[in-house]
Amino acid sequence: MKYLTPLATASFLPIVLLTLFLTFRRDSNFPFNNGVSPIVIAIYTLLSVVFLYGVVIWYFKGTSRPQSISPKVLTTLLVTLFSVSIVLGLVLMRLTSTYFPGINTWNDWVMLGVGLVSLLVFSIALFSRKPKLILGSLAVSTILISLLPIIYFPITAKISDLLPAILKQIESFIQGQSIYQVYLLDNGVWQAAVRQPLSALSFLPAYLLNIDIRFMSLLFHLGVAAVLFKGIYPNTNSLKLDSKFLFTCILLVAWLLFPYRLLRHDLYEPSYWFVLALSLLLLVRNYRKWWMITWGIGIATQVWSWVFTPFLGIYLIKKWGSKTAATYLLGAVAIGGVLIALFALPNFSGYMHNVFGIYGNASSYDQVAGVYPMYLTPILNLLGLTRFAIPLLVASCAAVFLLFIRKPITFPRTLMYMCLLLLTFCMFNRVSWNYMYINLVVLMLARELE
Repeated sequence: MKYLTPLATASFLPIVLLTLFLTFRRDSNFPFNNGVSPIVIAIYTLLSVVFLYGVVIWYFKGTSRPQSISPKVLTTLLVTLFSVSIVLGLVLMRLTSTYFPGINTWNDWVMLGVGLVSLLVFSIALFSRKPKLILGSLAVSTILISLLPIIYFPITAKISDLLPAILKQIESFIQGQSIYQVYLLDNGVWQAAVRQPLSALSFLPAYLLNIDIRFMSLLFHLGVAAVLFKGIYPNTNSLKLDSKFLFTCILLVAWLLFPYRLLRHDLYEPSYWFVLALSLLLLVRNYRKWWMITWGIGIATQVWSWVFTPFLGIYLIKKWGSKTAATYLLGAVAIGGVLIALFALPNFSGYMHNVFGIYGNASSYDQVAGVYPMYLTPILNLLGLTRFAIPLLVASCAAVFLLFIRKPITFPRTLMYMCLLLLTFCMFNRVSWNYMYINLVVLMLARELE
């Protein structure tokens, strides 16, 4: 019992619970079947919303790096989390392989071998008590597990339309055409290119090397872990197997072996996660020019940077003063704007239609199908109130911003309100998927950079 209080205030706990929740929920009505009453799904959705807001507030207001938990307890937690993450990730991949018969050639023996080798490598490293060897084992395990979907799940719209559309955009870029078109994918469905330009072009190096573009996703995913580690350990010469290191490893496992992330090998967002994490580290370290460049790249990669910019702008005014903050913030916006313009202006109408027209107009809200527990808009649709979705989105996001500027501005508090804004935006969006909430994990981990 003496460990319960320090454990409840340990900052890794909300992050682990959030990753497990997203893994449990996935992108469906799970654990309910398709025939369940929409009212049941609506109640589940409301409970999910309460949990998500609650876990963010708990993390930022009620937790800190553990000081009074012994290394022995932290080691036990680390081994448990590592083992559970490996097993869950493999089980989810195995279950997913049964949904697409004839598309993949899943091999259970290879899956079992990869799981056992990962556990063995980690166990040997842990018994060696050498921090760098432990870190290496986490990287090796992540790579081994991540290779399974690359090997056994082809990039096809019959499984997911995200990366096939990215590949079409890259091909258009190579051919000197506009990347903002509506593409016919291999499942016979026309798909709009709804992403910002650098989301697609971040996969270009792998395409040019003629290797699976998901290797770029793996690289970006490892990059986020490297940024987190560098934030906690600016000087790696100080590494030793103590509570701080074990705490860091728990965070790294929660991110690297996040089962839902391992399952969603098809996402286009890893490049943004890396750019977001790196830009926040540069901000903490006060590398102003490099922050300006990376934030500008983020603006041209994902629209989340657009909605986060006002919050960071307020924080920068406090940190650097209004004149300096305005200079670097406007510089970042200019960099992002120029990068977007390079790809948007050749077919501006196509850019506006694909990025904003598909999901952004009011009439599109009436096309929300079914009730999914990822956000509140389907409940509004169930009640015939989708006409209020956009006003609610605007009003609630404005309320989050007004609450943010009322109190003293700190880096953790800025991150908390960026998380709350992300949640609020997703709740009333035209469409929100479970993977969008992975950005929450990145923002929460970023608190450890300071």
